[in-house]
Amino acid sequence: MNKAWCLTILLAGCGGRPAIWDSDYSPQQAVGLRSSVAVVDPQQNRVLLLSSPAPLALQTDAVPVGLNVATIKASPDGNQLFVLSRGVQPRRYTTDQLPRLTIIDTTAAAGQPTPRVANNYDFTDPLSGLVLDAQMEWAIAYVTPADSRAVRNPNEINLIDLKNPDPIAAAHKITIQSGRGSPKSFLFTDKLTVPDGEPRRFLVVQTEHEVVLVDLLDAASGRVEQLRMELPHNQHGELGTPAQIVFHDAFVDDEMPNRNVPSEIAIRATEDSNVLLLSLAKSTEHAFDLKPNLLEVGGIPATIEFVNTNAGVRLLALVGTTAALVDPLTSNSVKVPLPTAFKSITRVTDDVAGATGGDVALLWSDQADSVGLWTLGASSTASHGLEKLEVGTTVSSVLDVPGDSFPTYKILESRQGDFFVLDLATQETSPMDTNGRPFSVSPSPDGERLWAYLPGSADFASIDLADLHATSLTTERAISGVFEIERPDAESPERSMVVLHQSNTDLAATVLDGLSPDSATTRFYSGLIYEGLTQ
Repeated sequence: MNKAWCLTILLAGCGGRPAIWDSDYSPQQAVGLRSSVAVVDPQQNRVLLLSSPAPLALQTDAVPVGLNVATIKASPDGNQLFVLSRGVQPRRYTTDQLPRLTIIDTTAAAGQPTPRVANNYDFTDPLSGLVLDAQMEWAIAYVTPADSRAVRNPNEINLIDLKNPDPIAAAHKITIQSGRGSPKSFLFTDKLTVPDGEPRRFLVVQTEHEVVLVDLLDAASGRVEQLRMELPHNQHGELGTPAQIVFHDAFVDDEMPNRNVPSEIAIRATEDSNVLLLSLAKSTEHAFDLKPNLLEVGGIPATIEFVNTNAGVRLLALVGTTAALVDPLTSNSVKVPLPTAFKSITRVTDDVAGATGGDVALLWSDQADSVGLWTLGASSTASHGLEKLEVGTTVSSVLDVPGDSFPTYKILESRQGDFFVLDLATQETSPMDTNGRPFSVSPSPDGERLWAYLPGSADFASIDLADLHATSLTTERAISGVFEIERPDAESPERSMVVLHQSNTDLAATVLDGLSPDSATTRFYSGLIYEGLTQ
């Protein structure tokens, strides 16, 4: 026994194979990008990017990242991967790595390897919260309760200017000026019109009982102005807690200037029948001011949204079997009866041909077996244009279909497992029966098909949106994720499907043709976690 023990030590001291060859693999988070699938390899402090350079081929590229990865996210366009790591904790030596945000770029660039590290941002304290701006101008790295430290400032965030290539000048430490609680969620607005000022975007920070507006106009230079607004007490005498925040830009009516509506932010609070409306107004001390107003909507709303109607901008609130359309200028409201108690709103104006004079809203609920399609600019009669469409099951989420091929399609998911394809043009739904099994559904990036798989099983399917034909497929191992990626091996990019298999012993993948998938034409790759390592 002693000789065997000594032999092990001698082998390790003489350059034996890396310890990873003798360690178990634990399943990791996988993120789909435009042309690859990213999987964290925590033991080697790297990200593995799985791409498909040719039909049925799989290429593995390893990109080094920070130690102790906390969070990974893909950019909205799928070209970049953001990796937030905690570094060495506790840090005892100057050589110990600091917490870090690494941005990996997967786009081709002359003279540059693909993929590659585009930038690194170092922090002094471990962070695990990460928010990406949908317009890719900003990112936020922030502390969460999962980040252990002796003393922490829960109101401090790192606001990163993604347009600035200098990692030091791009990162700005900001303490959110909240008097009641710490940040719970973040929302980046579109560019909003400000009276007598330059249009600008805002970061809206939600705390336990407040909202804080961070002016982003001069944030790139480190100058940040904040205004905070405490929510009023509700009908029970309790301070309100923000539940939802919506916004709209200023609306100018050249024919009726008295109907001009300023840029506004509306806040729905839990257990409150009032909606707090904040109008962006002039200020003698600041670049803007917040003018508050309470809008009574007739009960505790399930959701709110700003919509354009034939009468102008209105705040739409769903309250049980009633919809309230509130005029933000006068606070007057019109109550419209609903055929059922809808709880959610999805604006589909751009997806409906011929929609003029107002928005088109899709109303749905996880407790109703129908949806509502409301053409809000149809007539001066508020209830005109509201149609009930039978689905046959409850709707838990609504998915967009990207691309231009099927712009009127929406995917309706149900907690019962089945999902439906809704054509807004014909107002018809087509069911996809899963026998009650909870399949995970996602549209392909080009919007030509749907992919559905049952996590933990070997079953998945491709649904052609042109004719709604479903092709059932299977693999030899349990599925942990399906990802359709570009395969730039032709004049027009082809596509591959990478089916990921993760277990306690292996990282593997099955590759199929993304456009014409066939279970009989696949290629299986295993031991991917060992790619790039030498024995």
